[in-house]
Amino acid sequence: MKQTTLSNQTILSRNENLFTSTIDNELVMLDEEGGSYYGLDSVGKKIWELLAEPLSFDHLIKNLTDIFEVDTEQCRQDTQKFITDMLENNVLQAK
Repeated sequence: MKQTTLSNQTILSRNENLFTSTIDNELVMLDEEGGSYYGLDSVGKKIWELLAEPLSFDHLIKNLTDIFEVDTEQCRQDTQKFITDMLENNVLQAK
């Protein structure tokens, strides 16, 4: 499995080849090419929405801490785990 390192300047974007739908405040995604299915809770869904346009990891954290009442360092740690998983599963892309 590919290890992904995130820096504050890493630009994140969606994999636009996924089919997505919202069901009961959860975002469901289908990677038809890879045959994988993903479900994102409300926080994951908000991250997906924020990445409608490519965004740096640092700006993503700033947006999330503005939206949710969460400590910046805790947000960074939790989001990094989530983003790394999404990158490794080709749901998101990084530059």
